[in-house]
Amino acid sequence: MIDIEENITTPEQSQQQSPMTSIHKMPRWFWWLLIVIVVSAVYTAAFQSWIKMRRANFKFDFPVNTMSPVNNDIEGWQTYRNEEYGFEFKYPEDWSVVREDPFQTNERSYSVTLSNVSRFSSLSDETLQNESFFDVSLLNSDPGLKDGKPANPNMLSAQEWFNQYFSSGFPAPLISKKEVMVVSYPAMRISLPEVGGERVHIYLLKGKDVYEIQYGLFAESFVPTYDQILSTFKFINPSTSSGNISMEGWKTYRNEDYGFEFKYPNLGDDTTFEEGKAYHNRVVIWGYVPLKGSKTQQKLTDFLVIIYKNEMGDTLDQWFAENIDYLNMLRENGNYQNVFIGDDIPALKFTSGPLPAEWLNVAGPISGETIFLNSSGEYVIGFAIGGQDHNLNEYGYDTNEKINALEDQILSTFKLIE
Repeated sequence: MIDIEENITTPEQSQQQSPMTSIHKMPRWFWWLLIVIVVSAVYTAAFQSWIKMRRANFKFDFPVNTMSPVNNDIEGWQTYRNEEYGFEFKYPEDWSVVREDPFQTNERSYSVTLSNVSRFSSLSDETLQNESFFDVSLLNSDPGLKDGKPANPNMLSAQEWFNQYFSSGFPAPLISKKEVMVVSYPAMRISLPEVGGERVHIYLLKGKDVYEIQYGLFAESFVPTYDQILSTFKFINPSTSSGNISMEGWKTYRNEDYGFEFKYPNLGDDTTFEEGKAYHNRVVIWGYVPLKGSKTQQKLTDFLVIIYKNEMGDTLDQWFAENIDYLNMLRENGNYQNVFIGDDIPALKFTSGPLPAEWLNVAGPISGETIFLNSSGEYVIGFAIGGQDHNLNEYGYDTNEKINALEDQILSTFKLIE
């Protein structure tokens, strides 16, 4: 039997127990605070989603190097190194340099060819299957000129350069054409039909220079070896860029807090580096050089080091895309190039190419430093030389060519420290 009295709720009890009645009595400031919290949460979630989307999109902004090595067993391989033209690569111990010619043809200002034979035989099905061919060349400014000038003086993008350089076409239809990345540099990879099969041509862009790498696809047994050689290719500082700059008397700037050091010319016997205060997640280190004849000991900034906090733990390319090239124009326009500085430190180097008009309209000019990560990845380090107010001309660096050569020389001395 149900006890009716115990289950009857009085109006007073109902008012006390109703959650809706309590909510209606909340003060107005509570509702404003709740709105702010909800809006902030939505904004934060949207921002994180945007960051993830930017990173996801970034991965596809630049072509992927599909020419990766089949295996890493290159122990005992020899090294071909050319300091004049600034590159090196490894090749099998039983291969040799077949020919090495400056100004070999009208199209190439330099060429080196390697093979598993010391001398090529007459063309036949047997030689195509048994004799390897791997060639690296430096192109002239025009396919029909033997001038020794760089092939990409305007530092066009890989696709733009290719279309302009080969505007007259090829003797045979292309089998394939693809934009790729090789050792972090933009390149165009094509294949052309030849007697016995096809030949691969890779046009690798570095600043104003274009390197052509070619090999045949006549024998499948050699293809993994070609890929292995290609994977070891890297650029070095060419002796012609700064060989006339003596480093005698240079000093070393070392910063253990951010993990790097480099050498610099002690201009005026009183070059000093001063670290500024942190501002917007970055620290600027000024390299001051005394102004000649200044009675007030006035100094100008000839060297500049900028330390950025890499808060998201990004790779160098990710950080660059999100913090500098957020309009996604500078890499496509060729204003920044992937290089190696110092002790094989991967870096992004600003070139002298003009900035896109669209960029200048929105973002304006940029400082144009060469950037790289320290060993822990905690900081992005930028280095630049000869800003708007400098007196390098007083010390013999009175042209852009000399200043650029000095910058390359300093960059070649950078080391990462733990």
